[in-house]
Amino acid sequence: MSIEVSKADIASIERMLNGIKDGAKKAMVTSINLTVKTTSVQTRKDIGKSLNLTAKRIGEDIETRKASYSNIKGRVFSWGDPIGLINFTGTKQFKKGTKVKVLRTGNRKLIPQAFVAKSRNAKNVWMRSLKGGKRVHRLPIDRLTGPSVRSMMAYPSRLERLTKNASEIFEKNLLKKVEDLLRRYG
Repeated sequence: MSIEVSKADIASIERMLNGIKDGAKKAMVTSINLTVKTTSVQTRKDIGKSLNLTAKRIGEDIETRKASYSNIKGRVFSWGDPIGLINFTGTKQFKKGTKVKVLRTGNRKLIPQAFVAKSRNAKNVWMRSLKGGKRVHRLPIDRLTGPSVRSMMAYPSRLERLTKNASEIFEKNLLKKVEDLLRRYG
């Protein structure tokens, strides 16, 4: 997601904060950092409404980069592979397979012949490879995964909504910081 400030807006901020040393930079950096923090929390909540994951687990795949005086840019981005089914709340093994609820809406679904096991010090949901539609015990096992946070964040409607909110938050933060600097130093 990307929010840009026009050069005319930056020039007007510099004119307002002319008597304050690095006033425009202070206002921009503080506003960007507050916006990055708020947008990160909103992104976690928004994705949490769709996926049956904890906010902590969603937050593991969301990163932020704060602005500094030398680099006046901030970022909220996501990375990571698809999330293992064991991380979804309510995953449980039964005799016939494993039940998983990936999305918040709906019921848990049974994945026949899937099982929960610990491999390489990590607990996951696994399934043996199939040969001719049948499970063969000597075939290797495959880790079962759901969607990644990155793919959920990339939905156009979600990205548009989050960008719009971030833009509004940035404007409010910037105005508040400019007023604060003028009150303090003016």
